[in-house]
Amino acid sequence: MTNRDKKDSIRGRMADTGESFNVARRKVEAATAGQAPEGEDPWELIEVEVGTEGAPANRRHIETFWGRWVLAPDPEKTRTIEPNHPEGAYYGVAQTRRGRIAVYAATVSPLWPGTLDDYDTLAAARMPEDIRRQAAAVLGIREVIHRDI
Repeated sequence: MTNRDKKDSIRGRMADTGESFNVARRKVEAATAGQAPEGEDPWELIEVEVGTEGAPANRRHIETFWGRWVLAPDPEKTRTIEPNHPEGAYYGVAQTRRGRIAVYAATVSPLWPGTLDDYDTLAAARMPEDIRRQAAAVLGIREVIHRDI
């Protein structure tokens, strides 16, 4: 799908559904990325362990959602090299079937279980920039730099 096709699809969806540009864009991008080989479900049930030790309300538990890994969490391959992040931190980035971006953060330490947050877009997601660039490359998203000129 070319950029022009994507823009036409977004405009068409806005006209058909009355959705705002951002909502229509997110849904068109999710549908485009969701193309899977015929007969295969593009979504999988993703399970991650999250929580913290201590308070009963935050004990370790499993959270699940339907989506697909853009960058599967891997202690060897998805560690950040950026400063100001926990030692041994690694990340997973997934696209949900509703077109959101899920970010899983964990460390190799058993004392710190992971966290799972979701965002409207990759640009809005809180994660190290080196991980964001990796995810953007997989999704085929070019970096956009806004200049106030």
